[in-house]
Amino acid sequence: MFSVDDLGNMITTGSKSTRIQTTKSGSRLLYAIESPEVWFEDIGSATLLDGQVEVIIDPIFAQTVNLDDYQVFLTPISH
Repeated sequence: MFSVDDLGNMITTGSKSTRIQTTKSGSRLLYAIESPEVWFEDIGSATLLDGQVEVIIDPIFAQTVNLDDYQVFLTPISH
C-alpha cells in the first residue's frame, strides 16, 4: 500500500527507497534511516592503530551523497 495524504505525508507498507543516479555506476536505491532529517548511511568497520584510523568511503556510495558534510560515528567493540 502507498498513499500521500493532503499534507504531503507519505505512508507505505514495505520498504521505502529513493533512486539516485550516480555519475559512473548507473542508478542505485538508497534507504534512508527514519529521522527528522534526510540521512543516508553506509556501515563499515575499521581498526584504530596507534591512535589513528582510515575510513574508506565506498566509491559508488560516494557518488550518491554530499561528502562536504560527511560524518563518521565511532562505536567501540570489545572482544
